[in-house]
Amino acid sequence: MRLLLLMLLTFTANADYIKIANDGSQLPDSAQLGSGAKDWACTYDTKSNLLWEVKLNSNGEVRWMYATYSWSPTNYGNSGLFVDEYVSKINSIALCNRTDWDIPEDYELHTILYCDVGVPIPKAPSDASADSAECAVSGNVKIGNEHFPNTLADNYWTKTAATSATFKTKTAVDFKLGEVNYFMLSTAPAALRLVNRTPIQINKSSFNSSGELNLHAVEFNNFSWDAKLQQQPDGLFKLLSVKPTP
Repeated sequence: MRLLLLMLLTFTANADYIKIANDGSQLPDSAQLGSGAKDWACTYDTKSNLLWEVKLNSNGEVRWMYATYSWSPTNYGNSGLFVDEYVSKINSIALCNRTDWDIPEDYELHTILYCDVGVPIPKAPSDASADSAECAVSGNVKIGNEHFPNTLADNYWTKTAATSATFKTKTAVDFKLGEVNYFMLSTAPAALRLVNRTPIQINKSSFNSSGELNLHAVEFNNFSWDAKLQQQPDGLFKLLSVKPTP
């Protein structure tokens, strides 16, 4: 029973981000990256309802963290693929049980930017003053490593077009400086993180009028559970009841 309670509480610890397995199922926050069906492969942002691929630190993997791509079929970067080919490859393997992965817009990729503690998050790309609101401290990866590991302190492509009088350019998000790069040459190599826009029905938790926490359809040990807990004065939770989900 203690182990089950621990698993239930794990699902409430980081409600903003949910780990998703290769087969599309929801995982506890303790899940590890891997290639197995029940291993962690994607991260779902409950605030934006966007699902993101998670990179792997293993050369030869299609989602290798150091792989780079360009928009030009004449300059592949080190991956041997250009941007559209990578999208097709990820869709062909049905990553996290999805076949409609896409290149993010700049404002979508911007939602997972993270600055150092005490540093304001940059303004959205739609804000004309966004350039002046970059992260004040450069050199560190501007993303939450707990849910987005293996991220480079570098530019990541978006599908948002940029205008230039001389060169064909695309917009990228710089995860070193924490800003939007509006003038990336489309023939230049850069990293790439794909997004999926189909919302996920998240296992919900809610407090009732008596201050009890109700958890519904939490998967554990290949079973689905409903549980009721009550927060105590010391901040800990007391398990009131647990039963299989009907």
